[in-house]
Amino acid sequence: MNMRQVCGSAVVSGLIGAAVGLGIAKIAAPEFVSRQYQELPARYPIYGAIAGAIVGGCQCAILQIKKQRDQEDLEGR
Repeated sequence: MNMRQVCGSAVVSGLIGAAVGLGIAKIAAPEFVSRQYQELPARYPIYGAIAGAIVGGCQCAILQIKKQRDQEDLEGR
């Protein structure tokens, strides 16, 4: 498995997730006055980046494993 490609995919997906989180933070501004709710939109880009990195890295790893398994199946025939 090419770890460099997996890490690159995780970084790019994390950046996309952070951008989505930033957009959601701008759209979904809370109407509540509690401090807990006022600070929540500032965390959306962080949550988006983490989720994007996990999903992107896992997806790339799964695709590489599938490609490797398919290649092994072709060589075994």
